[in-house]
Amino acid sequence: MTSKPRRVAAKPALPEHGDEPWVRTGEMRDPAVLKAHPKNSRRHTARQIDMLAASLEQFGFAKPVLIDEDDTIIAGHGAVQAALKVGMGQVPVAVTVNWSDEDKRGFLIADNRLHDLSAWDKNLLALEIGSLQKLGVDLKSIGFEKKSVEQALRRATSAGDSSMQLGDGLGYSVLITCTSEQHQREVLERLERDGLRCRALIS
Repeated sequence: MTSKPRRVAAKPALPEHGDEPWVRTGEMRDPAVLKAHPKNSRRHTARQIDMLAASLEQFGFAKPVLIDEDDTIIAGHGAVQAALKVGMGQVPVAVTVNWSDEDKRGFLIADNRLHDLSAWDKNLLALEIGSLQKLGVDLKSIGFEKKSVEQALRRATSAGDSSMQLGDGLGYSVLITCTSEQHQREVLERLERDGLRCRALIS
C-alpha cells in the first residue's frame, strides 16, 4: 500500500517593492537587542513605564514596535522599556525597509506629535472609565490612576453633574498675554468681576 505524498504549503512570496519604502511585518525580537534611536526626543517617566507595563500585562503586546533593519527603534521606545520591566522575552516588530534617514527621523516625531493633536470627549471618557472601573479593569493599564479618577468622579457627583467629566478632577489654566501693566490690571479686574480666580504674573 503506497501512501499519498504529503502536501507542503508553500510560503507566500514577499511582495515586490523594489527600492520603494515599505514595512515588513510578522517578526519577533528580544526587546533587549532593540536599540533606542539616538535622536528620539520623547522622554518616558518611570510613572508612565509602570502604566505601560500594566497595560502589557492586561492586554498583551497589541501594537508592534517599529524598527529599522539594524534593530533601532523608530516607534515604541516606551513599550520596549515596559516589556523589559515585565520580563518579556519576545516582542512583535515591524521592520522598515528602504526608509531613508530622513523618513525614520520624521516618523520618530510624527508618531508622537500627531497623537498630541487629538482631543478627548471628556464626558464619554469619564463614563467609559467609570464603567470599566466597575468591571474591575486596572485603571493603570489604561493610563489613569485610581486616586485621581476617584477625585474627579467625587467632584462631579458633589456638583450634581451626572455626566462625570474627568476634567473636573484636573487643573486647567488660561494664560492671557497683556500689552502693559495697566492692561494686565484691567483684565484682572474684569475677570474677577465675573467671579473668576486669577493670579497676576510678570515674566
